[in-house]
Amino acid sequence: MDPNLKLAGSRSFASPKQLHIADSSDMISNLPDAVLGCILSLVPTKDAMRTSVLSKRWKGLWLSVSHYVFDEHSQGDRMLFVNLLNRVIHRETYIDKLSISCRDLHDPLLLHLFLCNVRELNLSFSEFDGPFNFPSSACSLESLISFKLKLCYNVLNLPSNICFSSLETLHLECITFPDKPSNQQLFSNCCMLEHLVLDKCRWTTDNNVIHAPKVRNLTIHDELIERFTISKFVITIIGSEIQFLKYEGGLENEYILADQPSLAVADIHVAEVPRLFDNDRIVAFRAFLLLTKLKNARCLTITPDTAEVITSYERECPIPWPDFNNLTKLEITESSMDLTCDLLLLLISRAHCLQSLAFSQGIFVPEDEDWEWDHVPECFSTHLRNIHIGDLCGYPYELSILGFFLKHAMVLQKMVISFSVDMTESLEKQGVIRAKLLALPRGSISCVIDFC
Repeated sequence: MDPNLKLAGSRSFASPKQLHIADSSDMISNLPDAVLGCILSLVPTKDAMRTSVLSKRWKGLWLSVSHYVFDEHSQGDRMLFVNLLNRVIHRETYIDKLSISCRDLHDPLLLHLFLCNVRELNLSFSEFDGPFNFPSSACSLESLISFKLKLCYNVLNLPSNICFSSLETLHLECITFPDKPSNQQLFSNCCMLEHLVLDKCRWTTDNNVIHAPKVRNLTIHDELIERFTISKFVITIIGSEIQFLKYEGGLENEYILADQPSLAVADIHVAEVPRLFDNDRIVAFRAFLLLTKLKNARCLTITPDTAEVITSYERECPIPWPDFNNLTKLEITESSMDLTCDLLLLLISRAHCLQSLAFSQGIFVPEDEDWEWDHVPECFSTHLRNIHIGDLCGYPYELSILGFFLKHAMVLQKMVISFSVDMTESLEKQGVIRAKLLALPRGSISCVIDFC
């Protein structure tokens, strides 16, 4: 400890050397503008603006940052919000990221917003009135790399010559697409587009085409509507470079996928929603056709609801199930899986090279049902090396299922078991279950059981 320093309450004072250091100008203010701009980019924009009152050195320095977040709802003052936004978008230097959340914006401010040199633009409007008319003079922004637009289901009107030559990421949320050719041009004319998200978007015409030749990651989240009717809107997706596909919703719309030779990962969450009998059948066929287009996927994640939706009408499906010859990993997530579900056995049986099988939220069979598959899938004897069972409660039927897996998985290397919350609170119960599982016969002599 420095001998010149004393604890609080001491009568001794700091040394002259320490007083000299204390009186010198603060070191932070002496940093270059570029460094201070980086520091201010790490704090909320409203806090960065407040630094202007510190001294002349800091006045207006917040305008040199490259990342801005404006939220009218937290700002409170609409006029102040607009004035500050105006100052930012009229600067001449590039803006790396600009996020704006407000009630609405209209020309000329909206036009200037698109014309400013921004690389990543996020717009979220909570009370936008009428259609959103994209400025025609801003239809070919070369600086824009990422664009996210959230409306209130307003109609998105696009100019016919829309083209973002540098855009790599496009996220549209709560958008209504009108019956216009410019919708298709939005996707096809973005020649660099790789990431596309359609979140709770609505369609107004029966047949729609998303032609996205360079898109690698596609996420579709349909609005979940509990109603007895379904739409007749058909969205055809053409894109041979898609490597990742995620769908969430009730298949209110029909999605037709062109062949996907590059698809590697698919994540499908079809929700069960109360509908009339015939509509249930239509949704089942839609889910069935969607899954058949994923036959080239290497990793597939589905939910129990997805499986149940299809199982109800699987025997009525118009075409046979394809083989999933590339599938090496299958995961069932979101809730526990009923092992008596016909689709599960069918899917595993069609995945001849399956190496990993995961039930992240657990497994079950209907009460009092003596479970055993009527045949052992081929992959159990040839390729299946890893099995993960989550949320294990220690019920007898769970041990029976695990016993079946251990007995018939002839090349199994590892079975990972995660206990439920209730089980983790009782080490004694865990010990009993561990002993029972370790005593089960195994078809693979090299199989190891891990508990976590």
